[in-house]
Amino acid sequence: MDVKIIKTEQNTIIYEITNLDDSSKKFLLEKLEENTKEEENKLIYTIKFKPELYPFQSPDAQLKYEDYIAREEIEMKYFLLSFLEDM
Repeated sequence: MDVKIIKTEQNTIIYEITNLDDSSKKFLLEKLEENTKEEENKLIYTIKFKPELYPFQSPDAQLKYEDYIAREEIEMKYFLLSFLEDM
């Protein structure tokens, strides 16, 4: 499984999830609470955060934006893997 952030704006992060088998894709589509859709054999997962919880709100996040993106992608990958353990 690969996770990539494709967009961040207004307290929202949009993730692209690729390299999933069909059963994992179906499971995630059914179980994820946020807006999730399938496009061209990828899952697009959108999360809208409360402003105080948005990971990119701090001045430090703006200075080290690429580092914060990488960390958020890793955290999302492990979050999704924990979901898939329940399959």
